[in-house]
Amino acid sequence: MDKKSLKKYAELLVEKGVNLQKGQTLVVAAPVGAAVFVGEIARAAYRRKAANVEILWSDPAVARMGYRYRTKSSLSVVPEWVVAQRRHYIDEKVAYLSVLSEDPEILKGIDPEKVAAARRARSKALAEFREYTSSNKIRWCIAAYPEKAWAKKMFPGLPQREAMKRQWEAIARTVRLDEEDPIAAWEEHQKNLERRCALLNGAKIRSFTYRNGIGTDFTIGMPKGYLFC
Repeated sequence: MDKKSLKKYAELLVEKGVNLQKGQTLVVAAPVGAAVFVGEIARAAYRRKAANVEILWSDPAVARMGYRYRTKSSLSVVPEWVVAQRRHYIDEKVAYLSVLSEDPEILKGIDPEKVAAARRARSKALAEFREYTSSNKIRWCIAAYPEKAWAKKMFPGLPQREAMKRQWEAIARTVRLDEEDPIAAWEEHQKNLERRCALLNGAKIRSFTYRNGIGTDFTIGMPKGYLFC
């Protein structure tokens, strides 16, 4: 993960991921382990004339402590300021970027009832913000960033350093950083998707039949007025 690659990734996320507009605020939710990358994201955003870059830091290890030591009732309470903050983001029409980078087993051994209680409470409290993101009423994007435990989970037979290298390569390929111009590559990908959708929508397909050499043979009917998008 050299600085040039991180800069390229950050610019891709800001320009194509959230399509940040001049004068818009970018909110980045990220773990503290991704601080160097978040710095590159902030620089990319300010170069695009962002009004502000606000970071919502998290620490998975500290979060684990909370699940371990707090009561289920206290974990079921979402502070009003958190709800008000998300409402403010809706009102301001911010761009929201979430960076995922943590051990997939960080909560192993934690009481699942505590985890479920906390997640139910947060889901209910932030339902309005979730609805705005899921329906694309605000610009949003999710991005992966390498993490040691996650890399070892993906490549258990490799030394730590090599596992991290392989994980970064996998992420880079997925987001087209291995292309000479990732932004142009995404634009071409978008055009291809639009062409395929137009082809499928114009085909007036009634059903899809799937067959193979080991006995698969079934048909799925399509509803009237279907839409590929």
